[in-house]
Amino acid sequence: MLQLPLLLFIVGVQSLPLADEITVTIPNGQILGRERVSRENSVYYAFQEIPYASPPVGGLRFQDPVPAPSWSGVLDARVNTKKCYQQGDVASNNINISQTEDCLYLNVYTPLKPATNYTELLPVLFWIHGGGFIIGDGFLTTEDDVIPSNLGLKDQNLALIWASKNIIFFGGDPQKITIAGGSAGAASVGHLLISKKSSGAILESGTGITFWAHQSFAKYCAYQLGSAINANFTSDNTSEELLQLLLEASPADIINTTIEITPEMDNQLGTGLNIIWAPVIDKEDVTNVDNVTGHLLTLGAYLDADLSRVINNKFNMTSQDKIKAGEALKNIYTKGNFQDDLSALIMVSDQAFTTPAIRHAAVQSLFTDVYLYQFSYRGKLSEVIVRNFEGTDKVGHGEEILYMWDYGNDLSQYPPSDTLTHKRLLLLWSNFIKFLNPTPGEDDLLDNVLWTKTSADNLSYLNINNTLEVKNDPKHYKDWKPIIDAYAIPPLTNY
Repeated sequence: MLQLPLLLFIVGVQSLPLADEITVTIPNGQILGRERVSRENSVYYAFQEIPYASPPVGGLRFQDPVPAPSWSGVLDARVNTKKCYQQGDVASNNINISQTEDCLYLNVYTPLKPATNYTELLPVLFWIHGGGFIIGDGFLTTEDDVIPSNLGLKDQNLALIWASKNIIFFGGDPQKITIAGGSAGAASVGHLLISKKSSGAILESGTGITFWAHQSFAKYCAYQLGSAINANFTSDNTSEELLQLLLEASPADIINTTIEITPEMDNQLGTGLNIIWAPVIDKEDVTNVDNVTGHLLTLGAYLDADLSRVINNKFNMTSQDKIKAGEALKNIYTKGNFQDDLSALIMVSDQAFTTPAIRHAAVQSLFTDVYLYQFSYRGKLSEVIVRNFEGTDKVGHGEEILYMWDYGNDLSQYPPSDTLTHKRLLLLWSNFIKFLNPTPGEDDLLDNVLWTKTSADNLSYLNINNTLEVKNDPKHYKDWKPIIDAYAIPPLTNY
């Protein structure tokens, strides 16, 4: 049986409850959890909705997080009841979970029954969910000290500090914490890599150096929000007045208010799908299928009309060089026009995900061991969720996550290859969490393949498909790099 590490989440999972309850004592007080069982009938222990920070309400709204205070009595941590305010509310179908500002909590799941003494501590997985920095069960700034920057990342970092101090009481090893996440969660992991609180990291379909994980016009967006809530608020008002306005507004007023930005500020290639409330660079750090077709036609025509839009504000280039670089990048994918060759718009995906991820791996490999992968498996499990466009790659953004976590799907109803992929991912990721090496030795489940480390000079990667194969030079990174290097002016905030 596959031995899993202790898991620490900022997001819940679904499983079947059992009656047995158990209490753990940490420095802040006692916590009541419960015994649960996975879909594969493995018993584990769940402690849900543990506060790692004080509720960010009242004077703490839009301020740096503060560690959670101690409590008296026993904290009931048997179920999740809260999630942060978010637009759309698509992150959970659990009617017992409500949106609230008081949402700075985490969940701990462990296969080891908590005790006072442990003969062996388990490695820890610290998972951060995705959702474009706004969705999920679980960055606004004036770019000054009034509304500090990167509050969401600071929340995550405080949760990571909590884990390093408290996970030992659940049987976890604070010296073996692997931070991981998907999509925006992976971008968050990329930003958190500067932390000394983790021993490893797993980034799934995202990185901190992609353009959508960075906001260059944070103060403008913050003021636009103020004006949208109160028409009397203008750019002449101060940061202090904006903060007061936001403190007086209801959470619903804030979360349900939309703002518009100029095309030059667009971080999603003019698609209107901007990730506005994304992380920023702190000032002190600067120096140191029909509907789908219609959307793609619009995007193709938009880019064809002005190839500088391929670059937009994502790289630091002159106006003239944006046109040259845009033309060069287009030529990688098509010698014609985008609107006549819609499959060429896979360029957008490469720009948003694969190129920055590979760049991150190449640079990170100069300092630590890096294992690069490409998820190429297209199974039945994802067909009802992810749709692909003819002429493009068959696997979508973040699709591997569907084979990692339990989303209530009965795997016995899916092809054996889906179950095999699920088991392979669990083994690879668990090995990395435990040994910082996804294949510490040959294993029949992995076809005895040994996943080699990548480097800037040799971009090797594991191609995860029906079979496992170590290959070199994924996607179009080697085509992108000379173009970016030729026209971009350092320093760059993304790649």
